[in-house]
Amino acid sequence: MKTIWLIIPGADEEAEGREAPIEPGTTAAQLLRAADMNPAHWQLRLEHGDEVIVLGAQDDVYSAVEEGEKVFAASTKMVVGQAA
Repeated sequence: MKTIWLIIPGADEEAEGREAPIEPGTTAAQLLRAADMNPAHWQLRLEHGDEVIVLGAQDDVYSAVEEGEKVFAASTKMVVGQAA
């Protein structure tokens, strides 16, 4: 088992960090569902320096992260502007 941090964006650039214990074989979709987030609308991202790695719903999170690493939830619904 590993424990990682799931970082969930909030309003006004605030974010919530949740401790997330994961087992070997845990997928991104399972981790998102455990946080009450719909995998159809959210994805997970790892930030390694300048590199951003996007994990697909069926990707194995356990093998992609180190103990204590931060994993960022990001919306798949792009907002490009607001109506005036």
